[in-house]
Amino acid sequence: MAGLLGAILGITPTPPAQADDFLAFSDEQLRIMQRKISKSFPGGQISEDPILLYYLAGLNARFGNSERTYIAVNDAKAVNAFAIWSNAIVIYNGLIALCQSEAELAGVMAHERAHVDSRHLARLADQTGLMSSLTTIGMLVALFTQSQDAMEIFAGAQSLQRSAQYSIQRDLEREADQQAIVFMSRAGYEVEGYLRALERIHESSGGGSPPEYMSTHPISTNRIAEVRSYIRNQAERRGSRRRQTEADELSFLLVRERARFRSHITSGKQVDSPYALVAEAYGKLLLRSIEPADALEILLPHADNWIIAYELSELYMADGDVGAAVDVLENARAQDPENIPLLAKMLSILGRTGSEQAARRLLRLMPGELRLEPAIIDAEIRLWYELNDQLRYRVAIAHGKFTSGELDGLANEIKQIQASMADQPPSAAVGRLELLAGKLANLEHLLEQS
Repeated sequence: MAGLLGAILGITPTPPAQADDFLAFSDEQLRIMQRKISKSFPGGQISEDPILLYYLAGLNARFGNSERTYIAVNDAKAVNAFAIWSNAIVIYNGLIALCQSEAELAGVMAHERAHVDSRHLARLADQTGLMSSLTTIGMLVALFTQSQDAMEIFAGAQSLQRSAQYSIQRDLEREADQQAIVFMSRAGYEVEGYLRALERIHESSGGGSPPEYMSTHPISTNRIAEVRSYIRNQAERRGSRRRQTEADELSFLLVRERARFRSHITSGKQVDSPYALVAEAYGKLLLRSIEPADALEILLPHADNWIIAYELSELYMADGDVGAAVDVLENARAQDPENIPLLAKMLSILGRTGSEQAARRLLRLMPGELRLEPAIIDAEIRLWYELNDQLRYRVAIAHGKFTSGELDGLANEIKQIQASMADQPPSAAVGRLELLAGKLANLEHLLEQS
């Protein structure tokens, strides 16, 4: 089983302990598969918004090593979140908008992370036999070939996955609740935030249809009472009520406004916070219902916040002040040099202003794993387009197709580029294309052999 999975993905992994153990895969291959799986789920609407993705990834990282946990955002209004195969967690904007504090959102994330870390879906599959070797192979072949027959096989795999998730046993939910409280306590969150999130989700139906979250994670008054008991016991074991640290309240409120904007959510309880007016101005800026000068006046005192810095840079660019746009990004990056949205925005500005040398230097100094991030790839594509560097532009497109698993599109792109670059001298772009061609050829060969 492990050998065939390795063949499908173009690798030779160490035999895993379980059939679904993806730890043997490289980070690059796992990232490709995770994106394909999350985008293929019913309901689609998977968001590429860099701010939401980066914020949620940072939230998840506070619960410990998260390098192999993939976070996806769904732009639907549904109040929902779930964990799926290969360590992926999907959070819906409707759930983000429902939460009233970062601790509440962190509680939901901690619960989903507990499902992932404890391999609950794998354990359920082992018990029920739902996830057969054939289903796993069919899913992976479908993801990487995109043929119609394979996609039909994958649709069956999806159905099995969803059935498994819908029927998660109560003891797994109980275990995830307990682990979520431990995660939150270790991370310094107010653990009651998780309790409030469950209560808010439970109450949000308002007499109508229950939130989708409750279909995959049934919430009852008994379960809420159990969580309250876990919180009390956790505090007693620690010898104190709880350890608290201040959450970044402003960032949460800004992300909440962004989720509301992307999903066209116009109703909902406003949060009582000293930053409420700042968040309101940010939401109006996204809607373009506030004058730029008025937004700048309200947001500028908080320019050290990376989300606000991201928006301020565009306000400055619209006013023709490139220097101020670069400065506000650089000042925010001083606190987080590898901030993906800020790096992508910087590449965008350098491309629009024709700053080729600065752009090349920024890319050269960027860690290799960041070059695989969708926001960075998209920014690099736009960069080379703006700079009219056709070869690098097309190679960046090819790289984007590889990291998103669009192998048919990658094969066509490589053939076209190779046919048009016969007279091109050796360069980093050519070397990058040859590397992609080698990976594609290896994968195609192994798929034929399987």
